[in-house]
Amino acid sequence: MPIATIAICDFFVDSRVLIPRPETEILVDYVNNHFSSLIRVLDAGTGSGCIGISIALKNPSFHVYGLDYSEDALNVALIKAIPSASTFTFFL
Repeated sequence: MPIATIAICDFFVDSRVLIPRPETEILVDYVNNHFSSLIRVLDAGTGSGCIGISIALKNPSFHVYGLDYSEDALNVALIKAIPSASTFTFFL
């Protein structure tokens, strides 16, 4: 099972989603370290969900939404979102 690690979390990836780039972790770290008040985050083209889920896990008061046009991609993201019990909402 292919795994991508972002912000010390492991994410399942396969042919239905792109493998996260190294810059992905920089983006997640920036949001996690520079925003502390209640905000809304839209992870457009969520794919594996690594950006939105990583932000939601670190910031449970944030409202984080994952959006993707591919139901297959959202199914991949759900693999991590369900066990993590994060505050993350998906939209197709």
